[in-house]
Amino acid sequence: MTPVFVTVMRIVSPILTLSVYGLVGIHVYGWLVVNAFLVQKRLGTFFGVVWVAIGLSLVYNIVFNHFCCTFIKPGCFEDL
Repeated sequence: MTPVFVTVMRIVSPILTLSVYGLVGIHVYGWLVVNAFLVQKRLGTFFGVVWVAIGLSLVYNIVFNHFCCTFIKPGCFEDL
């Protein structure tokens, strides 16, 4: 790899990482504000809470895995 590419990626990668977390946050906020109330109206409180719990567990899994892939070196368990 060329030194220019490495320098560009060191500048761009934190911006891209923060933009991914920002987009996920906006998506979750929109989903909780708009869709959570519609699900509760159509399915009832119990199933609405079940769907919100499933959605939040999926978001947690996506964010946790992306965070670990971003900050842990490949094949390196010493960071854990």
